[in-house]
Amino acid sequence: MKAPPSKLSNELSEICTNFETKAIEAIRGQTVNLNDPSPEFEILQGGLAAAQQKIARVLKEQHNHCTPLDRLPDELIATILQYGFEGQPRTSINGITYIFPAYSLCTRWRRIAINSPSLWSKIVLPCSPKLFRLIRDRSSSLLLDIYVADLEYASDISMKFLGEALREIIPRIARLDINWHSDPAVDFPTLERLLSTDLAGKEFSALKVLDLSDPAGPGGHVLGANVNAPLLHTMHFCGPSDRIPRTFHHLTHLKFNWCRLELQDILNLLKEFPLLEKCTIIDDEASEEGQNHVDHPMILLDKLQYLSVDELTTSTMESLLRHLEVPPHAALSLGTCEPMVVDQSLHDLLRLCLSESVQLTIDGYCKRIRYLTTSTSRGPISITYTPHRVSSEEIRELPLLASCTKQLSVLDLQFWDLPSLADLTKALTIWCGITCIRVRSQELDFERVLTALEETSDIVCPLLRTIDCVGTRFSSVRMKRFLEFRQKKGVRLEELRASKGYSTSGLDGLGHLLDRVLEVGSP
Repeated sequence: MKAPPSKLSNELSEICTNFETKAIEAIRGQTVNLNDPSPEFEILQGGLAAAQQKIARVLKEQHNHCTPLDRLPDELIATILQYGFEGQPRTSINGITYIFPAYSLCTRWRRIAINSPSLWSKIVLPCSPKLFRLIRDRSSSLLLDIYVADLEYASDISMKFLGEALREIIPRIARLDINWHSDPAVDFPTLERLLSTDLAGKEFSALKVLDLSDPAGPGGHVLGANVNAPLLHTMHFCGPSDRIPRTFHHLTHLKFNWCRLELQDILNLLKEFPLLEKCTIIDDEASEEGQNHVDHPMILLDKLQYLSVDELTTSTMESLLRHLEVPPHAALSLGTCEPMVVDQSLHDLLRLCLSESVQLTIDGYCKRIRYLTTSTSRGPISITYTPHRVSSEEIRELPLLASCTKQLSVLDLQFWDLPSLADLTKALTIWCGITCIRVRSQELDFERVLTALEETSDIVCPLLRTIDCVGTRFSSVRMKRFLEFRQKKGVRLEELRASKGYSTSGLDGLGHLLDRVLEVGSP
């Protein structure tokens, strides 16, 4: 006997019937030119198809929610367990290897987990020999991710077994992550000994990613001097620069992290890896003494796509860039701070990096100033500057910046305190090719920009076509006066972009002075 339709089925049937009737009436009510059919029908058809797919997906999700666990196929259970496995922390917790709890939901799930080698391809060391052999065997012949950490929780037996365990699986290691943070008071072997003695003479034939963290003080030997890893392409290293492995000249990705880095050390490091494509250098505690002059030859990194350095003094950064030869398309992200003795190094750095810019953004945030630039002939450059004190004085020399970037066409000022009227006028006069100005600031500062564009007898920014003040409050009366001024001078603006509700009396009275008025939602 067929079951009666449910309440939900009746409601959905009624909704579908009503929708079908109204949709047919709406479509038939349209006038159609058969020689030039309206694109609205194609849009409507696409919308209906998307709605149908969305409803079908919801029905499938509801069906899955109602499916008992014991009816799930083995493949789906293995996939669920894999999601849990990939969400595990890399290291153990308080010395105890983390086990995903779904493994023990029932006998069947446990059996599937045991017989899924991919769920056992991550090994955290040191661990007991028994646990190591268990995971090794269950992972079959798959490549492995190995994490060495939490040494302070390891037993003497586990530590003594560490080198032996690694030697056994070296050919299968695809990723090796060693976090060698040990208590100096405890008699643990050094990372140097592990790499140079326990693992010496073995080839890491499958190793592609190496992550080493060794906060031991400087003065030790270079790590991994006799480690052979022909497929290695990525290395992350945290530790003194004189200990970073330097035998992997074929590296394409490098991340180096330490504190109070010397310019000479950075240059010596980059010299060892000529094939780098992406490089990140992080100085957690930049020296306040700028380093302007070093005796070092130019370094060619002709495959570089991205370089990030954070944070060096402006003078050190400027000197670093002058020693590097990189492709024009390479993207640069540079974090800088003001040196102990204030000098002109920031201006020298900006002049070096911004000379070919066509778009410039000056953004003040979190006690920092960020200069973002794009160019038609080189990759994007970001310079983040941390002065001793963030105020309008920090960008008061805008005319000097303008003299470095005379080809500018788009200027974006996202700064709470803009420069003085005199500096704005002088800079905007130099930037005669600007077509778009974006301002996100205080109302009075924005009005100062408008005044600067009206200030001289000659037309300032004669090619200006767009004012974008999204996120900035302004007076509609003041804006109207500015637009009338531009129209009277024969350099009428084409477009105004503003936030909805951010003008004192709306934008309706400005439409006749522009080609387009774009009002967007509040930021």
